[in-house]
Amino acid sequence: MANGHGDDDAILLDPRRNQCMEKKKLFEEMLLKDMPGTSRANEPMHAVLEGELGESEMVEGREAQNVRNRALLHYLASLANSNSTKDTFDFDFVESLLKNGADVHSADKTGQTVFHEVARSWNVDVAKFLINNGANVNQQDQYGRSPLHVAAAVDYAEMVEFLEQNGADIEIKTTGEGQTAMHFAAKNDAINSIQMLLGYGADIDARDSKNRTPLQVAAEMNRSKAAKLLITEGAPAGVYDNLGNSALSLLIEKIPEVALDAMDQFHSVDTINRKEFYFLNYLEGTKLQEEQTHARTPLEIAVQNERYDIIMHPVMRRLIGVKWQMYGKWGAILDLVLNLIYTILWTVLAVTLPKHGRDLYIPLKSNVWRLVIVVILILLTLVEIRKQIISKFSYFVKVEDNMYSYNLEH
Repeated sequence: MANGHGDDDAILLDPRRNQCMEKKKLFEEMLLKDMPGTSRANEPMHAVLEGELGESEMVEGREAQNVRNRALLHYLASLANSNSTKDTFDFDFVESLLKNGADVHSADKTGQTVFHEVARSWNVDVAKFLINNGANVNQQDQYGRSPLHVAAAVDYAEMVEFLEQNGADIEIKTTGEGQTAMHFAAKNDAINSIQMLLGYGADIDARDSKNRTPLQVAAEMNRSKAAKLLITEGAPAGVYDNLGNSALSLLIEKIPEVALDAMDQFHSVDTINRKEFYFLNYLEGTKLQEEQTHARTPLEIAVQNERYDIIMHPVMRRLIGVKWQMYGKWGAILDLVLNLIYTILWTVLAVTLPKHGRDLYIPLKSNVWRLVIVVILILLTLVEIRKQIISKFSYFVKVEDNMYSYNLEH
């Protein structure tokens, strides 16, 4: 038998849960739904299932197989509900079900099979037993989640390695979200799984249905360990999703300490030729797109969140310097000149103010210069009022855009 009973050359398999892992709480995205009549993987449960199997002996064909499939699912649910490190996997019981017609791919209403539960917390020997009995290592539930997704999400690196060694598709994606095991590991801060997946060639820049990389998902979920590891392993921080949000923007907003490390990607030094290179185009991707976007640039987020450490990073300082030369410099000079003219004209009017009010504009011929100055001052005042109105309007538009972006993200 598969558990070592019977033939002398049989392989002894470990029926326990993975002893290196802490007791796992039910993982809401991964676990099978509870099934009626299940409690723990204990003797009373076996009695119930074996009673059903005894009755099924009088039934032939498809109905008998259905009974055994239900027994297999009941047993699976009992293991999931128990979640105890003292549980053991009954190889004899499961093998008897499979030999008598139960389908190893039997799934509950969410499409999850025995393999999904085993990949979550059981010893790899149990997974080996299932594979030897015909289990599909890439079996997906109705959401497209494979055993590899489950193992990666709960940071079970040993199971991830076993699955990869036994033909698991490392780039298999879920339905709808289109996420790989790397995405699942990243959004659950499963750093051991990330390292194992990368060791087996997983794409660190894999994109989901929203064009997000594992780094972007980790940043959105505020998973600092995963984000830092991905940055260390070379995950690009200058990538953008379908909404125009960059990984760097999310890092600055959610995990600024990791963002500081990520910004080093946009700065390189050629020590031989004594040159520095800045890749500033990756910081302004949302502004370079043809389509309108509500996404904010890394610099905008750093300013709005008062992240002075980010602003003082050499890359940001260089970006600010370039913006100053291209846009800010001449605008500032123009404002300075206009304010200087404004001040001088008011000073001239004040110094040349006549003693009597009637002499202010009369005779008109000799006071026409004064009228010209007044007109210029009125125009300059109107220009300043217009600037203030536009500034306030832009502020409210940004607030509305931020609310819109927040609603899209949540």
